[in-house]
Amino acid sequence: MRLIREGCESRPTGGRGRAALCLLLAAAAGVVGCGLPEDSEPRVVQADRVPFGLVGPSSTAPSEIASPGDERADVYLVLDERLVSVDRDLQETTPASVLSALLEGKTDTDPPGAETSIPAETALASPPVLQDDGTLVVDLVGGITNIQGDILREAFAQLVWTATSVSGVSQVRFLFNGEEDVEVVTDQASVADPVDRDDFQRLAPLPSTTTTTTPRERSPRSSAGGDTG
Repeated sequence: MRLIREGCESRPTGGRGRAALCLLLAAAAGVVGCGLPEDSEPRVVQADRVPFGLVGPSSTAPSEIASPGDERADVYLVLDERLVSVDRDLQETTPASVLSALLEGKTDTDPPGAETSIPAETALASPPVLQDDGTLVVDLVGGITNIQGDILREAFAQLVWTATSVSGVSQVRFLFNGEEDVEVVTDQASVADPVDRDDFQRLAPLPSTTTTTTPRERSPRSSAGGDTG
């Protein structure tokens, strides 16, 4: 303050510009002198000692970092000769990512007793291709060619129900390492055409129910021919 005043007083006082300059310098020196004294090294300044207007919320929004597992997908395993839906947390729910999650097999968080009929060596030969009519072309390689019968039917059912859980997919056509005309084992027969969930209704998941009926309260099931004895 003394140096600024002496500098101002040593000059002629006739000009308005010089007088205004001296007032601005004196005000700035008052802020510095009263609020933030000079230090020889950086130090923490309490917020209540910072001049008003210098402290406030940042106008820069924090960057949003996407965490893994932002989307939930349904994959299907086999439990008591029926399909059962289990959750998988994925970064995206594309046909490739959802089917890859199924082919990785069961996890420790899946329901007790749930299994997969798809051999562990089975993999996607190439990314699935979704056609305009909703048909997903899935090219497989690996151990699925080594199973047959009901196990193969369950494996196809898992693949079809999982694939059709993805938005836009209505049916599936299978290839084996690029080869077409693959016969798919369904409830009725082996077909080389695209298949959907209706082809595996015998394995369809049981509908959820709120009934509290116990097995002892159910009436005996009559025979198909109505035999009364």
